[in-house]
Amino acid sequence: AASIDYTASNVINLSESEDPTAVATAVASANDGDMIVVKRGVQYNLPTVPLDKSITIRGSLSFAPNKAILFTTGNWNIAAGATINHIRFIDLELKGEDIGGDYVFNPDNKTDTRVEELTFDDCIINNLRGIIRIRSKVFLKNYTINNCIVYRIGDYGVLTADTDGAGNAAMDNLVIKNSTLSKIKAFLTSRTNSQSILIDACTINEFALPDGIVFRWRGAVGTLSNVLNGITITNTIWGPAWDEAKTGKLTVRGIYAGLEATNWTMTNTYATSDFAFTPGSEIPGFPPLAYSKKSSDLWVDAYNGLDFNFKDAGFSGKTNCGDPRWRVKL
Repeated sequence: AASIDYTASNVINLSESEDPTAVATAVASANDGDMIVVKRGVQYNLPTVPLDKSITIRGSLSFAPNKAILFTTGNWNIAAGATINHIRFIDLELKGEDIGGDYVFNPDNKTDTRVEELTFDDCIINNLRGIIRIRSKVFLKNYTINNCIVYRIGDYGVLTADTDGAGNAAMDNLVIKNSTLSKIKAFLTSRTNSQSILIDACTINEFALPDGIVFRWRGAVGTLSNVLNGITITNTIWGPAWDEAKTGKLTVRGIYAGLEATNWTMTNTYATSDFAFTPGSEIPGFPPLAYSKKSSDLWVDAYNGLDFNFKDAGFSGKTNCGDPRWRVKL
């Protein structure tokens, strides 16, 4: 982790605070662009007052084993009409009370609201209905998930842009890299065009419910239903559906809707033998590489322990594929 200058004028030091309301209080008084440093191992409440400024919230540098937690029983929002340069979460756990109702952000604003950058770096994100859902006039330009473990996410997934019609809520560019995603009911949904999606060096398993949503671009067909500069998937390993109800069905809908004119680029990416698309929803050319055995043969304990170290020493992608934290080091 990068060093932190706790004496810098833009740093709010909560590394000695165990007050659950401390983060919300600090955000309220922060200047645009400030960094709030929180104490590892402590649970804080995710703020609820709509955010109108750039902010970084990050864990302190210490040897305490557990990350600080930002816990929500609902969600944070973005202030209507705000233009925010960046929102960054670094070295934290973001956690909801209810996989059926909670989000990190769930803004629905009638006036133009813009977030240039939303970044999760070195985070654990879990037990949420969705990470971010945007509606009406909320626009997210660059959304990055790096070096994260994301699990137990409900039917609003990693992103839902949820208002029909030109000029409504949109996410432009998504990058997910060096991360593990598991037990996720739905992945990405938008009712408007996006610009680009990159998934690189990820380990993915129990991903979308049976017959569930991987990519759903559900806006007006041909005009609001594509990722204009394409979707790229590289150096990634992909397992089957999250069969939470134990139905025995493991197929997912790769293209649930839209993406008629979207270009796909895929290299060094494997799917396990128990991965399959629901007929009619295939992603063209996916997977570029096939692993001949099941997900349970490939990984040590993916299903119960989220342990994606390689059980199969013969797997040819073990040094250069999937989330780097699980790779065999040469």
